Amino acid sequence: MEAASTGACTSCSSWRTVNAIGSSGGAGGLRRRRCSPEEPGRETVTTIRSMTGFARVKRSVPEAEIVLSIKSVNHRGLDMHFHMPPELDASEAELRNLLKRSVARGHLQIHVALNRLATSAAPAPLNRTLLEAYLRAFHEAAENHGLRGVPDLNAALRIPGMLTTGEDREPGEDVSKALLDAVGEAILSLNAARAREGAATAQELHERCRAIRDLVARMVAIRNWSKCWTLVGRWVSAWISCCRR
Repeated sequence: MEAASTGACTSCSSWRTVNAIGSSGGAGGLRRRRCSPEEPGRETVTTIRSMTGFARVKRSVPEAEIVLSIKSVNHRGLDMHFHMPPELDASEAELRNLLKRSVARGHLQIHVALNRLATSAAPAPLNRTLLEAYLRAFHEAAENHGLRGVPDLNAALRIPGMLTTGEDREPGEDVSKALLDAVGEAILSLNAARAREGAATAQELHERCRAIRDLVARMVAIRNWSKCWTLVGRWVSAWISCCRR
């Protein structure tokens, strides 16, 4: 479990921990009240978050569509693994910093897919320089060796690198900004899912604590009744002894 604290400073060592139950009956986390005469009544609430969660966000820009997903499972610390296209590697450090600010623990798998979008203004995915070099080489070879023939366009288009998809070009600034916005939204969604699961866990903990408290109260009552009956038995024995004399 991960704890997210809000409220008072924790520099004071004199804290008293009490349970905090939400107004709707759900678990609101653990409330810690500071026992300081300088700041009476100041308190902080620690919200319990689960370490398992999932978030998926889409962002579209004129150049491409970004699909980002974050999956979190249990881990003793914060362990992040990125799966991104090579052209987005430069953004990994900034993404790590954004995640570190909002996620304290968990094994995170971050997947980013960059789908390039074709536009009418985009040039045809044809390597014209390579095609012109192929045609020149074809005509020079035909002329030097006295051969007849025409270039085969189908064969030319099958040459590696003749047709380009544009996936190897550097993404624009709008793509980087959209990626950062997507990560920010995914973090909010991930933490909301982890908080919901954490609230359910906290509620179960509160219910078990209440059950233990009730059992303890019953044991105390049984012990008190046992003491009473022991005293009554002693009194009756003493009374019978007096009557026999």
